[in-house]
Amino acid sequence: MTDPTHTSDVLVAGVPWPRHKLFAVIAGFVTLLLVAALTASAALSVLGGAAVAIVVGLVLKVLTQPQR
Repeated sequence: MTDPTHTSDVLVAGVPWPRHKLFAVIAGFVTLLLVAALTASAALSVLGGAAVAIVVGLVLKVLTQPQR
């Protein structure tokens, strides 16, 4: 296993996670909480949080790919 200090991975409970996935999960959770507080709608909160998490994850993955 590679040392996470030399890669873009972060250890979460002893498991290496790519940084873009970690940021996507955090952004999705924050969005979930904000939409839930503003609208009190569970469905809208979950869908909004999932949408933000997907977009952030994809954009960061594309932006952080090494140039060939």
